[in-house]
Amino acid sequence: MALPPSSAPKPVPDWGTPDPRTPGGLGRRTAIYVVLTLGVLIILTVATRDPFYVGIALVALIAGAWHGSREGRRSLGAVGAIEVGESDRANARLIRLVSGLSGDLGMDRPAIWIFTGSSPNAFVTSVGSRGAVAVSTELASELALTELEAVVAHCLLRLRDGVPDPRWARSVLGWTKRIHPCAPAAYDVGAAALLRYPPGLARAIRKAAPRKGADRGLWFVPAVEGECSPVARIARLEDL
Repeated sequence: MALPPSSAPKPVPDWGTPDPRTPGGLGRRTAIYVVLTLGVLIILTVATRDPFYVGIALVALIAGAWHGSREGRRSLGAVGAIEVGESDRANARLIRLVSGLSGDLGMDRPAIWIFTGSSPNAFVTSVGSRGAVAVSTELASELALTELEAVVAHCLLRLRDGVPDPRWARSVLGWTKRIHPCAPAAYDVGAAALLRYPPGLARAIRKAAPRKGADRGLWFVPAVEGECSPVARIARLEDL
């Protein structure tokens, strides 16, 4: 007897043509920050005829690049995450999902990290120039295939748009690195539409433990009230 639609396993779908939006939002913003910084300092150099400002620009860019390159590793180290290798059988399901969905989205596969000793949740960051998806072992083991697939799709959409790592903005220009805690909610409809299965994402949000702290905007389910709260996100998905 055939399983009812609600209980039948759902394979990784074939979405056809990838979304036409160009990936690499972070790269574009980084270029803008660098050009603006250099432009201001070059103008000062020309106006004052003092090459001291060029030296400041070079030092700032080198220091910013070094500091920014360590930002992702600090986030991963804070939860004790370890990188998953291609042959890691214990996380084979997660590896297949990340690899398959990355290919369907037309983006490079991000690094996969696993961490334990934390509540069920996931977050996005970058290590150097490569994006990274970090998933707690509790979340990876407790979610059904359709639910974990929804979490992965949600994280990949964020990485593709370059949302989670404004390291140059903070390192070069001194802006805050915090991501607004409502940022994850902005990707719910997109992830659900991508997989054509909103209930999977809704159940994944319900099972995750909301993350508190200054970096909560990087997490799949941050602790936040109002229209961006987990309850509100689930309600919107149930209306789709």
